[in-house]
Amino acid sequence: MRAAGIDSFEAADSAAKDLSLELETRSVACWLLGQLAQKRAVASLLLAFADPRLTLEAAKALGVINNKRAVKPLIKWLLEGRQTEQRAAAAFALGLLAD
Repeated sequence: MRAAGIDSFEAADSAAKDLSLELETRSVACWLLGQLAQKRAVASLLLAFADPRLTLEAAKALGVINNKRAVKPLIKWLLEGRQTEQRAAAAFALGLLAD
């Protein structure tokens, strides 16, 4: 992570939503945001969730953070998501949120 310049919450938060970064860097940033479990990461993780390649990692992080602000967007993805993987990840995250 440090090689990618991610050495703080702010850097991880920014990396999770930065479309110009490599997928692996963004994925690890999502994981790190979940581990830091700060509510202010929810918006960035929801943006990352929209990328089908990051959906599961973002869903896990949102579940760990356990913030109710994620519930409505996740329900929307569950009901309206075009990809099966996104709908499944939304259901998984909602289960982690116990909602």
